[in-house]
Amino acid sequence: QASHVSAKTREKVEAAMAQLNYIPNRVAQQLAGKQSLLIGVATSSLALHAPSQIVAAIKSRADQLGASVVVSMVERSGVEACKA
Repeated sequence: QASHVSAKTREKVEAAMAQLNYIPNRVAQQLAGKQSLLIGVATSSLALHAPSQIVAAIKSRADQLGASVVVSMVERSGVEACKA
C-alpha cells in the first residue's frame, strides 16, 4: 500500500473497485511500476507433449514467483529458429 494515499482516498478507491468487480492485472501493475517480471518462451509447437509440458511447468513456476509468461510460436525449428 502506498503511504502517500490518505485513508479516506483509499476507502473511496477500494469501494469503487468492489462496486466494479475490479480485478488487478499483474502485468499492467508491473508496467506502471516500470518493473516487469516477464518470461518469454519461444517454441515451434505446443501440439507435441514435451513442449506443452515444458511451457506448463514454466507457467506454473512463474505464477508462484509472481511473473508472467509470454509464449511465441515460431515457424522454424532448431538452429534456424534461434537465429531468427
